[in-house]
Amino acid sequence: MATHLLAFSVNNFTCRFTQAASANPVRFRTCSQSANVRETGFAAEKAPQVLEFLDNLLKVSLPLEKIDQLVVDDFPTEDHSTKDLGLVVYHSKQILQREDGPMTRSKSQALQRIAHGTAHMWFGNLLGIDWWSDLWLTEGLTSYFETLAMDHLQPGMGRRLKLRNRETSFMYESEVGGVSLVSFWPLASPEVEKHLYQKATALIGMVNGFLGNATFYDGLQRHLWQNSFASSTPDLFWRSLQLASERESVLIKNWDVRSVMDTWTRKSGYPLVTVVRNGNNVILMQGNALNRSRTDLWWIPLTYIIDGETFPEDLKPRAWLTPHQSRQQLDEIVPHNQWILLNLRAVGYYRVNYDEHTWQLLGATLIDDFRSIHVLNRAQIVSDILFLWKQELVSWSTAFSVLRYIIDEDEYEPLMALVVGVTNGLWGISPDSALSIAKWLGIAGRWYAEFISYTFDKFVVRSPNQNSLDYPD
Repeated sequence: MATHLLAFSVNNFTCRFTQAASANPVRFRTCSQSANVRETGFAAEKAPQVLEFLDNLLKVSLPLEKIDQLVVDDFPTEDHSTKDLGLVVYHSKQILQREDGPMTRSKSQALQRIAHGTAHMWFGNLLGIDWWSDLWLTEGLTSYFETLAMDHLQPGMGRRLKLRNRETSFMYESEVGGVSLVSFWPLASPEVEKHLYQKATALIGMVNGFLGNATFYDGLQRHLWQNSFASSTPDLFWRSLQLASERESVLIKNWDVRSVMDTWTRKSGYPLVTVVRNGNNVILMQGNALNRSRTDLWWIPLTYIIDGETFPEDLKPRAWLTPHQSRQQLDEIVPHNQWILLNLRAVGYYRVNYDEHTWQLLGATLIDDFRSIHVLNRAQIVSDILFLWKQELVSWSTAFSVLRYIIDEDEYEPLMALVVGVTNGLWGISPDSALSIAKWLGIAGRWYAEFISYTFDKFVVRSPNQNSLDYPD
């Protein structure tokens, strides 16, 4: 194994013993000072469950007989945990919880740390990296599978984490536009480093989406088998996924995984896809969302549905925008009175701007029956329309027609998107602060809806001029 993964602990701790019922049973020792041992019960119970889920999903067993979890009071790093092969060390403030009782916010945060630490056993420990500039790949894989494990043990939480990663990365991209975060990672500030991992997580989800689960896991499993206890690179990882794609189908594709992903990992920023209706035809155009003077083009997997169609289970693209074309006409005919919705479940790392008529149709559907649109797409619509309004790409009256449904919204994700979209940058509020406000409101429970109503009333309904692009007083 890599020498930097070797760790020793000399302690006088008391331990609890549990075991994962995986294909290769792994014993867990969860150890702390004797005064805290009762509150290690949550970590002792949940860590084996996370390992069982990931072991079954990845189908690559860890070469470990035991994993030690240590809970310490004094921690030297800001991360509040370390992940060595067979050893995870947590800060007591972040992890001590009783196993009984309801799932509280603090327990949910502890579970997320446990899921992250356990996923690192595969990504970063079993599978290493060739150089530190590639750290975003193992961190992205770790956080992506952390999200899946969270959703397995706490249904619905993974959905929130996926959206939070995407929205947070979008916000940080807008603050550091112009810097290639992959190429300049060694020089990046801690804030950019955090953003980099969130973007990597979102991109891993997009790869999973356009390849499909069968191909993605085939390539990932083979990559783990072939590179265990060795260093890997993004190019090797894309190659493994490409071979899996070729095994899946004999049809020749006009793209390969590495070429697609290089357009996302070797440049900063992200695309804006613009929808234009020409009669019953739909034309899509791409450009840089943060700097319209730049000529960057991406390989963009396009998922979409037309009004009246059922949301599909898989997220394989129906079409692509490529670096060789800035615009493309879709094959489908879309009647004038029907909308088209792009980027299903917000799996793609891009924003969408529709023509005025389509925005009005989507706004009317949200008012009539907002649940007919997937919750992650509702959150995406709210996030995108606020971004477009701030960028002066849509009028306030258009944004109003889309946002007015929000007073009836009862799911966390669209409400979070509204709070983050309104507060970020307003009065000098930072991305971290905007997310903190949204998280706090979610904790506040019954006060959340009241704040949304107040925010909507102050910033939307009372706008003195619905055609104005300025913030209302």
